[in-house]
Amino acid sequence: MIVLLLAMSTAYAGNYAYQQSGEVSFGWQSSDKWALFTSAGTLLPHTVAALNPGDGHYVTTHCIGWALVEHSTYYGGYPYSVNYQLLHSPYTALPIAYTNQTQSSNSNTEHLASYDFMTAHGTATDDALSLSYTHLGSILRIAAYVPEAKTFSSLTLSAKDNSAWFTSEATMNATNNTITTTATATTATLTLNNITVEAGDSLIAYMMLPPTDLSGKSMLLSLNATDGSALQTYISGVNTQAGKVYPISVGKENYFKVSATSTSDDNTEEVLSLQADMGEKRSTEQITTATAYATDFTLDAENELKPFLLGDVNLDGVVNVTDAVIVINHYQARTTEELDFNVSDVNGDNNINVTDAVGIINIYQSRLQ
Repeated sequence: MIVLLLAMSTAYAGNYAYQQSGEVSFGWQSSDKWALFTSAGTLLPHTVAALNPGDGHYVTTHCIGWALVEHSTYYGGYPYSVNYQLLHSPYTALPIAYTNQTQSSNSNTEHLASYDFMTAHGTATDDALSLSYTHLGSILRIAAYVPEAKTFSSLTLSAKDNSAWFTSEATMNATNNTITTTATATTATLTLNNITVEAGDSLIAYMMLPPTDLSGKSMLLSLNATDGSALQTYISGVNTQAGKVYPISVGKENYFKVSATSTSDDNTEEVLSLQADMGEKRSTEQITTATAYATDFTLDAENELKPFLLGDVNLDGVVNVTDAVIVINHYQARTTEELDFNVSDVNGDNNINVTDAVGIINIYQSRLQ
């Protein structure tokens, strides 16, 4: 009888670095732990032992007590989870979740490693195994200008029509590098560990999401501060792809003032909103050596999340009285022109009417101040 002792760990520390080209480079770190599955369904957890000099993408790991079977196929999964031990077919239905993402500081990417689900498979030769890992998710990078000093507690993405667009739980299949959604939600949340941003600086936040076709859909992005206020924007959705990064840059020009209910004594306060557009043979004498590789996240140039201005009905790049007139004419049936809800439904009630025209005038006047 063979007793297999496994060291359990939840410390994932993949290294991520954002580059000006829009790419996010990934590198293994010594604390990273990934799962290796045999064709018989046996699990072997691996911890990175050493990085090859000059290239942080490659890792070499060692495990005493296992021998690779030549010409046999192995499957990899990252990050390693003890839950994989309990499955009947562990490499075809690995349970994963995108909930509880937490960013510790401004522009920090450490949390991405726990949600950067990757799979790989390879064939062993001469007691060596090489695995090329595939990123199954996409990265959303939000760079939002902050007009006044704020401490932020969370970032949320919500479906404007309250549809459950976002994958909260899923399974991943190491044999074909795919994700199957098992549970959805109307909101995706990134907890911000009370991140303070000074006036004039930008909040840089990263969120890992599975590939989702959100083409033609609208999401509300809310940056929630500890004082109860929020910075908000509508994002026009795109068809996100695995292994891609989607930067969203929100500048000062995307802000406008609106009134909102608060818990202050006068029951009103000015808050800022922003409009903007990721069987095996065992041996006690041999050492298994494996080399893994993971590519970087690259910019999806064809599906960029671009900023748009709420209230810019005619899409000429400015919000003014002309936009309000178009909305009024539409409401009074003086024109059959179809209007884009993403920019015309200013108050977000899924109707285009005089209230939206008034909101457009308020936006116009606030930007004249």
